[in-house]
Amino acid sequence: MGCKKDGSRPTLSSEKTISGVVFKSSDNPGLSADIMGIVTLDSIKIEFPYGVSLNNLMPTINYVGKKITPANRIPQNFTNAVAYTVEAEDGTTRTYTFSSKLQISDTAALLIGRWNLTKDSISSINFYYSNGDIPLSGVLNGTAQDYYEFYSNQTLYISENHITGTSHYQFLPNNQIYFDGWNLMGNATTLMLTSTNASFSWSTTSPNGGRYYRKADLKR
Repeated sequence: MGCKKDGSRPTLSSEKTISGVVFKSSDNPGLSADIMGIVTLDSIKIEFPYGVSLNNLMPTINYVGKKITPANRIPQNFTNAVAYTVEAEDGTTRTYTFSSKLQISDTAALLIGRWNLTKDSISSINFYYSNGDIPLSGVLNGTAQDYYEFYSNQTLYISENHITGTSHYQFLPNNQIYFDGWNLMGNATTLMLTSTNASFSWSTTSPNGGRYYRKADLKR
Protein backbone atom coordinates (compact mmCIF):
# COMPACT_ATOMS: atom_id res chain seq x y z
CA MET A 1 0.00 0.00 0.00
CA GLY A 2 1.35 3.47 -0.90
CA CYS A 3 1.63 6.50 1.33
CA LYS A 4 -1.11 9.06 1.55
CA LYS A 5 -0.56 12.42 -0.18
CA ASP A 6 0.00 14.11 3.19
CA GLY A 7 2.95 11.74 3.83
CA SER A 8 1.34 9.75 6.66
CA ARG A 9 1.51 5.95 6.68
CA PRO A 10 -1.66 3.99 5.83
CA THR A 11 -3.54 2.43 8.71
CA LEU A 12 -3.15 -1.35 8.73
CA SER A 13 -6.21 -3.40 9.54
CA SER A 14 -6.37 -5.22 12.87
CA GLU A 15 -9.18 -7.52 11.75
CA LYS A 16 -8.43 -11.20 12.34
CA THR A 17 -11.52 -13.41 12.45
CA ILE A 18 -12.80 -16.80 11.34
CA SER A 19 -16.38 -16.59 10.14
CA GLY A 20 -16.98 -20.14 9.01
CA VAL A 21 -15.50 -23.63 8.60
CA VAL A 22 -16.64 -26.45 6.36
CA PHE A 23 -15.23 -29.91 5.70
CA LYS A 24 -16.29 -30.57 2.12
CA SER A 25 -17.08 -34.10 1.03
CA SER A 26 -15.30 -33.33 -2.26
CA ASP A 27 -12.07 -32.75 -0.30
CA ASN A 28 -12.55 -35.54 2.23
CA PRO A 29 -13.33 -39.00 0.77
CA GLY A 30 -14.52 -40.31 4.14
CA LEU A 31 -17.42 -37.85 4.28
CA SER A 32 -20.71 -38.48 2.49
CA ALA A 33 -21.82 -34.84 2.97
CA ASP A 34 -20.30 -31.49 3.88
CA ILE A 35 -19.79 -30.94 7.62
CA MET A 36 -20.10 -27.41 9.01
CA GLY A 37 -18.23 -26.17 12.06
CA ILE A 38 -19.88 -24.06 14.74
CA VAL A 39 -17.92 -20.86 15.47
CA THR A 40 -18.27 -19.52 19.02
CA LEU A 41 -15.93 -16.76 20.23
CA ASP A 42 -12.45 -18.32 19.86
CA SER A 43 -13.55 -21.93 19.34
CA ILE A 44 -14.85 -24.03 16.48
CA LYS A 45 -16.71 -27.23 17.27
CA ILE A 46 -17.22 -29.92 14.64
CA GLU A 47 -19.27 -33.10 14.96
CA PHE A 48 -18.56 -35.88 12.46
CA PRO A 49 -20.56 -39.03 11.73
CA TYR A 50 -19.57 -42.06 13.78
CA GLY A 51 -16.79 -44.08 12.17
CA VAL A 52 -15.13 -41.19 10.31
CA SER A 53 -11.35 -41.13 10.73
CA LEU A 54 -10.26 -37.76 12.15
CA ASN A 55 -6.55 -38.04 11.43
CA ASN A 56 -6.48 -36.66 7.86
CA LEU A 57 -9.23 -34.11 7.23
CA MET A 58 -9.06 -30.95 5.11
CA PRO A 59 -10.99 -27.87 6.33
CA THR A 60 -12.02 -24.91 4.22
CA ILE A 61 -11.80 -21.87 6.50
CA ASN A 62 -13.43 -18.53 5.76
CA TYR A 63 -11.33 -15.88 7.51
CA VAL A 64 -10.38 -12.24 7.38
CA GLY A 65 -6.74 -11.36 7.97
CA LYS A 66 -3.32 -11.39 6.38
CA LYS A 67 -2.75 -15.13 6.84
CA ILE A 68 -3.77 -18.18 8.86
CA THR A 69 -1.53 -20.80 10.46
CA PRO A 70 -1.65 -23.75 9.84
CA ALA A 71 -2.45 -22.95 6.22
CA ASN A 72 -6.01 -23.17 4.95
CA ARG A 73 -7.13 -26.26 3.00
CA ILE A 74 -4.28 -28.46 4.23
CA PRO A 75 -5.09 -31.91 5.75
CA GLN A 76 -4.72 -32.05 9.52
CA ASN A 77 -5.12 -34.58 12.33
CA PHE A 78 -8.24 -33.52 14.25
CA THR A 79 -8.21 -36.43 16.71
CA ASN A 80 -7.16 -33.89 19.34
CA ALA A 81 -7.80 -30.14 19.49
CA VAL A 82 -5.98 -28.09 16.83
CA ALA A 83 -5.11 -24.39 17.22
CA TYR A 84 -5.40 -22.07 14.20
CA THR A 85 -3.95 -18.55 14.43
CA VAL A 86 -5.16 -15.67 12.23
CA GLU A 87 -2.73 -12.79 11.76
CA ALA A 88 -4.05 -9.32 10.92
CA GLU A 89 -2.34 -6.85 8.59
CA ASP A 90 -1.00 -4.95 11.60
CA GLY A 91 0.71 -8.11 12.94
CA THR A 92 -1.69 -8.80 15.81
CA THR A 93 -3.02 -12.35 16.11
CA ARG A 94 -6.03 -14.31 17.33
CA THR A 95 -6.07 -18.04 17.99
CA TYR A 96 -9.06 -20.34 17.49
CA THR A 97 -9.28 -23.86 18.88
CA PHE A 98 -10.84 -26.53 16.66
CA SER A 99 -12.44 -29.35 18.69
CA SER A 100 -13.89 -32.43 16.97
CA LYS A 101 -16.01 -35.33 18.14
CA LEU A 102 -17.85 -38.25 16.60
CA GLN A 103 -21.60 -38.75 16.73
CA ILE A 104 -22.61 -41.79 18.74
CA SER A 105 -24.51 -44.52 16.92
CA ASP A 106 -27.16 -46.59 18.74
CA THR A 107 -24.85 -49.61 18.84
CA ALA A 108 -21.91 -47.54 20.03
CA ALA A 109 -24.00 -45.91 22.75
CA LEU A 110 -25.05 -49.35 23.96
CA LEU A 111 -21.44 -50.51 24.14
CA ILE A 112 -19.91 -47.49 25.89
CA GLY A 113 -19.10 -47.99 29.55
CA ARG A 114 -17.51 -50.58 31.82
CA TRP A 115 -18.20 -54.28 31.44
CA ASN A 116 -17.13 -57.01 33.83
CA LEU A 117 -15.36 -59.89 32.13
CA THR A 118 -17.17 -63.06 33.19
CA LYS A 119 -15.32 -65.57 31.00
CA ASP A 120 -12.52 -65.58 28.42
CA SER A 121 -12.24 -68.86 26.54
CA ILE A 122 -9.16 -69.46 24.36
CA SER A 123 -8.30 -72.49 22.27
CA SER A 124 -5.54 -73.02 19.71
CA ILE A 125 -4.56 -75.92 17.51
CA ASN A 126 -1.01 -75.81 16.12
CA PHE A 127 -1.16 -72.01 16.25
CA TYR A 128 2.05 -69.97 16.52
CA TYR A 129 2.75 -66.27 16.95
CA SER A 130 5.01 -64.65 14.34
CA ASN A 131 7.92 -64.99 16.81
CA GLY A 132 7.26 -68.72 17.25
CA ASP A 133 5.60 -68.53 20.66
CA ILE A 134 2.44 -70.54 21.33
CA PRO A 135 -0.60 -68.78 22.90
CA LEU A 136 -2.00 -70.16 26.11
CA SER A 137 -5.27 -72.06 25.93
CA GLY A 138 -7.93 -72.44 28.58
CA VAL A 139 -10.75 -70.60 30.29
CA LEU A 140 -10.37 -67.56 32.52
CA ASN A 141 -13.31 -66.95 34.84
CA GLY A 142 -13.27 -63.22 35.47
CA THR A 143 -12.85 -61.56 38.84
CA ALA A 144 -13.72 -58.05 40.01
CA GLN A 145 -10.38 -56.87 38.59
CA ASP A 146 -11.13 -58.18 35.08
CA TYR A 147 -13.09 -55.79 32.87
CA TYR A 148 -13.38 -54.09 29.49
CA GLU A 149 -14.19 -50.36 29.39
CA PHE A 150 -15.34 -48.79 26.11
CA TYR A 151 -14.99 -45.01 25.63
CA SER A 152 -16.82 -42.77 23.15
CA ASN A 153 -13.53 -41.82 21.45
CA GLN A 154 -13.28 -45.42 20.17
CA THR A 155 -10.75 -46.47 22.79
CA LEU A 156 -11.04 -49.70 24.74
CA TYR A 157 -9.25 -50.20 28.06
CA ILE A 158 -8.72 -53.81 29.16
CA SER A 159 -7.78 -55.17 32.56
CA GLU A 160 -7.50 -58.93 32.51
CA ASN A 161 -5.54 -61.51 34.46
CA HIS A 162 -3.31 -58.80 36.01
CA ILE A 163 -2.49 -57.41 32.54
CA THR A 164 -3.72 -54.02 31.33
CA GLY A 165 -3.70 -52.40 27.91
CA THR A 166 -5.59 -50.24 25.47
CA SER A 167 -6.99 -50.83 22.01
CA HIS A 168 -8.83 -48.76 19.43
CA TYR A 169 -12.08 -50.18 18.11
CA GLN A 170 -14.20 -49.51 15.03
CA PHE A 171 -17.59 -50.82 13.99
CA LEU A 172 -17.64 -52.70 10.68
CA PRO A 173 -20.48 -54.10 8.54
CA ASN A 174 -22.00 -57.52 9.17
CA ASN A 175 -21.91 -57.38 12.96
CA GLN A 176 -18.13 -57.01 13.12
CA ILE A 177 -15.94 -54.85 15.35
CA TYR A 178 -12.27 -54.25 14.63
CA PHE A 179 -9.92 -54.08 17.64
CA ASP A 180 -6.40 -52.77 17.08
CA GLY A 181 -3.74 -53.04 19.74
CA TRP A 182 -4.66 -56.01 21.96
CA ASN A 183 -3.17 -59.46 21.60
CA LEU A 184 -4.71 -61.45 18.72
CA MET A 185 -7.97 -59.55 18.60
CA GLY A 186 -8.36 -57.97 15.14
CA ASN A 187 -11.82 -58.45 13.64
CA ALA A 188 -14.34 -59.68 16.18
CA THR A 189 -17.83 -61.03 15.64
CA THR A 190 -20.50 -59.63 17.97
CA LEU A 191 -22.37 -62.69 19.20
CA MET A 192 -24.52 -60.73 21.65
CA LEU A 193 -24.95 -57.09 22.64
CA THR A 194 -27.70 -55.98 25.01
CA SER A 195 -27.79 -53.40 27.77
CA THR A 196 -26.52 -56.01 30.25
CA ASN A 197 -24.68 -58.71 28.26
CA ALA A 198 -22.11 -58.76 25.49
CA SER A 199 -20.16 -61.52 23.81
CA PHE A 200 -17.41 -61.31 21.17
CA SER A 201 -15.43 -63.98 19.35
CA TRP A 202 -12.17 -63.93 17.39
CA SER A 203 -10.75 -66.51 15.03
CA THR A 204 -7.51 -66.43 13.05
CA THR A 205 -5.04 -68.70 11.29
CA SER A 206 -1.25 -68.75 11.56
CA PRO A 207 1.02 -69.20 8.51
CA ASN A 208 1.44 -72.90 9.28
CA GLY A 209 -2.35 -73.43 9.15
CA GLY A 210 -2.84 -73.47 12.91
CA ARG A 211 -6.13 -72.15 14.29
CA TYR A 212 -6.78 -69.74 17.14
CA TYR A 213 -10.22 -69.08 18.65
CA ARG A 214 -11.23 -66.81 21.49
CA LYS A 215 -14.57 -65.85 23.03
CA ALA A 216 -15.06 -63.12 25.64
CA ASP A 217 -18.26 -62.90 27.68
CA LEU A 218 -19.03 -59.58 29.39
CA LYS A 219 -21.72 -58.40 31.79
CA ARG A 220 -22.74 -55.05 33.29
